[in-house]
Amino acid sequence: MKSEVTINKSKVDKTNFFLNANFFKVESIALLGLYFAIVGGVIDGALMALFPIFGLGRGLLEVQIGSLLAVKGNGGLLMQYPIGWLSDHAGFVMAGLLASGISCLAAMVIVLTTLSLNYLVLLCFLLGAATTCILTIDIIAAAYTQDHGLMAENISKVSIGFTPSSIVGAMMAGFAAENVNNDAVIWLVAITSGVLALVFFCALFKQKRLAIKIVS
Repeated sequence: MKSEVTINKSKVDKTNFFLNANFFKVESIALLGLYFAIVGGVIDGALMALFPIFGLGRGLLEVQIGSLLAVKGNGGLLMQYPIGWLSDHAGFVMAGLLASGISCLAAMVIVLTTLSLNYLVLLCFLLGAATTCILTIDIIAAAYTQDHGLMAENISKVSIGFTPSSIVGAMMAGFAAENVNNDAVIWLVAITSGVLALVFFCALFKQKRLAIKIVS
């Protein structure tokens, strides 16, 4: 019997162990989804509510700000299928790490540099895609169970967590813009995205350690 177990372990694809979410408990995944929803709500609320203030501070016209917000929305819409595909093939942890990392980097480039409108369009597309994908990954994490009742409960918790956090995000961004400067709005997005990326990285590291133990 021991030899059979050894043979079966040797046949396991280590890549699947590294990238699959099967080695997290369902409860932990649901909690991760709720945390992502809260942080994603803060990011989305801050961007949608106070990005115009940041734009006006950078000398953009109202029409240009409206166009950038539309590009952000289109980025989120067009990247839903790719992030779903990535989550299916690489695991939702890897997909979340990529989305939150892109959100953090795009926000930092926007706030630290003075760019032409064309580059801002590209960065707003990436920012919109990344932040919306974070919300999509929340739902994927919440739905990671075969118990339909538990799935509905988890998704409900994610929705409840996202709604007030988006209000809090707008309030935090407003406070930061009023008491620091207009750039603080985007800094809030960069910092919260960075913290989320760190959580995803730690989750991926935990996943790999557990996979190595199982495979070995």
